[in-house]
Amino acid sequence: MADNENDASMTPVTPATPGVTPAPGSLEDETVRVERLSDGTYVLHTSLVQLTGGARFILRPRTHAADVLMGDGSAALDRILLLERGLAANTTTTVVENIAERDLLAGKIPGDKCYVIDATDDPTVDAGGASYIWMPAKGVAPSYWRKLGEDESQDFALDWNKINGRPASAPGDIDAAVNLAHEHGNKPLLDALTTDAENRLCLNGAPVDDNRRELAFSDPYGPIPAALRDGGMLVVLEE
Repeated sequence: MADNENDASMTPVTPATPGVTPAPGSLEDETVRVERLSDGTYVLHTSLVQLTGGARFILRPRTHAADVLMGDGSAALDRILLLERGLAANTTTTVVENIAERDLLAGKIPGDKCYVIDATDDPTVDAGGASYIWMPAKGVAPSYWRKLGEDESQDFALDWNKINGRPASAPGDIDAAVNLAHEHGNKPLLDALTTDAENRLCLNGAPVDDNRRELAFSDPYGPIPAALRDGGMLVVLEE
């Protein structure tokens, strides 16, 4: 068979001495060995002891890890990848096209992140992409992808009463004030108010206060005050 195919080799060994435990690391002590091939795949070497014609042999079948299932039904390759990355104590970030590709990712460990370009298959995402983190299992709850954020919308529901620094007015009062911000019942009168070249307040173009007085006072021989309006009353004071 080719080197990367499933195969088995037989190696003769010296019969074990009764009552003697083989040294750790010897062929008789070895049960499973993991080998990483140059192409990145993994194979498992499982040691088996066989007696043939009075001679004792160690059989070491070699099987691709991707073809081996563990007792719980999980793939041996996934276990190897988890162990390898767990020993390295690192997490990864993966970019995939959609939720289906995210769900097919293997060898995940808690803390792994995944960015999904089109996450609309997630019912909480209306449009665009989203980021997720792989959460650890807790009790009977299994591991799962938890959303960290999304491109288009955020799942925020703010309570007015819990906003720091909010206005003292109620939201309804603020809305009413905004709606009436440019509405005035006396708008025609306000529009009639202007100023002239002397910066005097005018109503319909005429000064509201032209410095003329309806009533003025003077002594018997004094001049008529210039501020007295035509038709105004002049009071002459006795000496």
